[in-house]
Amino acid sequence: MDDDVHSPERWADCRASGRPFGPSACRTKILVPLFTDSRQIRSGLADVGYIASRQTAFAVHLADVTGRPLLLEGNTGVGKTELARALAQSAGARLIRLQCYEGVGEQEALFEWNHAKQILRLQSSTHAADVDIFSDEFLLERPLLAALRSDQPTVLLVDEVDKAQIEFDALLLEVLGDFAITIGEYGTVSAVRRPLVILTSGGKGELSDALRRRCHFSRLPNPSSGMERRILAHRIPDAEADFAAAGRDGLLNHVIGFVDALRDNGLPCGPAALVDAVAALRCIDLYDRGQVRGALCATLVHREVELPTFAALFDLWFAGASPARQKDRDEDTTPDALAELMAAASDELDASAFDDAVSTIAADLVSEFGEYRSADGDSYSAMQAMRGLDTAETTNRIAMRIAAGLPPTAMSSVIAERTAQAQLDQLQRAVTLETNRLVAQRRGRDRVARYAVPRTAGMDEPDAADTSELAAVRRAVVDLGRTLAVRQATARRRARAGEIDLRSTLRRSMSTGGVPITLVRRKPRIAKPELVVLCDMSSSVAEFSYFTLILVDALRKAFSRVRIFAFIDTVDEVTDLFAPGTDLRVAVSKMNSEAEIDVDGRSDYGRALESFASAYPNAMTSRTSLIVIGDARSNYSDPRAAVLRDLVASAKHARWLNPEPRSRWGTGDSAADAYREQITMHECRNAEQLSSVVAELLES
Repeated sequence: MDDDVHSPERWADCRASGRPFGPSACRTKILVPLFTDSRQIRSGLADVGYIASRQTAFAVHLADVTGRPLLLEGNTGVGKTELARALAQSAGARLIRLQCYEGVGEQEALFEWNHAKQILRLQSSTHAADVDIFSDEFLLERPLLAALRSDQPTVLLVDEVDKAQIEFDALLLEVLGDFAITIGEYGTVSAVRRPLVILTSGGKGELSDALRRRCHFSRLPNPSSGMERRILAHRIPDAEADFAAAGRDGLLNHVIGFVDALRDNGLPCGPAALVDAVAALRCIDLYDRGQVRGALCATLVHREVELPTFAALFDLWFAGASPARQKDRDEDTTPDALAELMAAASDELDASAFDDAVSTIAADLVSEFGEYRSADGDSYSAMQAMRGLDTAETTNRIAMRIAAGLPPTAMSSVIAERTAQAQLDQLQRAVTLETNRLVAQRRGRDRVARYAVPRTAGMDEPDAADTSELAAVRRAVVDLGRTLAVRQATARRRARAGEIDLRSTLRRSMSTGGVPITLVRRKPRIAKPELVVLCDMSSSVAEFSYFTLILVDALRKAFSRVRIFAFIDTVDEVTDLFAPGTDLRVAVSKMNSEAEIDVDGRSDYGRALESFASAYPNAMTSRTSLIVIGDARSNYSDPRAAVLRDLVASAKHARWLNPEPRSRWGTGDSAADAYREQITMHECRNAEQLSSVVAELLES
């Protein structure tokens, strides 16, 4: 190939021709690295405030000199997106960012024709047949096309590619494979100068193997403590001096350790969250424990399910001073005296004063009754400390004091008893907190954290030890829910446009010389279906029901209303426990403890169906889709198939999902054969079978 095809003049001539790429120009892809070596990358990134490891800088260098895209994976907040920004800034290059999301497609990522301008050009031209409406003038660039056509140094950031649909991978393969794309009406667009391409992924969704093979791969791990200190020194250089001036020497290292502990227990706290936390601490009173807790919680916690882990670790790392002890121990720490102190504290109208009183009583209990000797030395036990208090007598005394201050009504005793129990529970928590504080002082925070801190687990976090078939469903069902939800949303978005209203379109075209520039569409009536889910929560199928509820939660927006009922031998509605945004692990745990079902009981499908039909007669309508989840094993009880027949008749659609193999249906105590005559029953033992059933409900 001649050298002149690489020249700016050749490129300008191609751009001016209307069809910018001829046969030779289509193959023009100049690879000019942005950096000379990995050392220059590290120093350049440091100059703009980004601290990169040697491995990360070397991975970027390889992508830069070879022209291959770099796929960066890592947890939330580790600096994947910021790396691309810093690379562009340090190299003086143009940053083009494509933010991926569910439903992103060609029009959002590649190009779009300016249809309104095309119609106006045809209308204003006297020789419409000679007008080329598929030229540069009418082409609207999107990020991928803009990166291909740029003759300047460019960094292309395809952010959160794992959130896009799997179909989007095909588009990326075409663009990133040859750095060229073919547009039917326009021609082939090839990169003039290859951009440095950075793809980021949080690892939540699956990427195709073909796309991964096109890219170099690097994983950004959570930084070490030393790396975090260097990051803070660049981002907030005065933080340590400010803390020292406020009399809190060592607070910066303490916060770094606290963030590491949160990360070890499942919270996705990256460097960005640490920087935000330190910045927030500079704006508050560092001697106010409540303000410190609020600042750290606001910057490090992002989901409700993470709060218990944060609270437990905060109490270990920022324990505060020991509560004041009573001076006369012999008199004030007897069980009867402590019960009277707790009852007297209930008279406090000020919540802060009551909390202080409870903390003091808890300190007395732990000091007096909680200490014990073991082979490892002295320690403390919250259970042993609570045994020093007559809980029944204490509850009665508190309830009597509370009832004395209430109007004499039938509900006064109930209110007093519940309030007394809540206050005793608060004392139990205070005793546990004081015990953990003392044990942490003697044996270290890490030892207490191993048994006293609840670990936060993500909904789609795989269990490496579980290799069962249901584990495969668990790993796939989250992506499955996203895919089906996007497919349903796309179909409804298209339906929302409605049919063309010909009369209104022609009437509006009178103002544009009879050319129908704007199409007027009828507004359709869009009715989302309702969904009722009956879940067998007995031990034999509870895990499968849990995975199906994950899918139902992902598809919630596709239905106007979702109602969830749990049953074993009786049925209870648990819809409130599965509100949008609720962590399903927490919801299932609450369902097992709060729902009016006997989790240790034996399944009785006939009784459960009859209870549902009688207790919720209006749950099924002509717009309702019914899903029953269970193995239909009713322990030889009456299946009462007629009740199921009536439910199916009143629903729009009905499906039964059975996790047992079809060959076992009707064997032993299985009533599957009786139910199959009334409802369509599907074998659901993997994600593919589960998706086909739910997709059928959505499409219908």
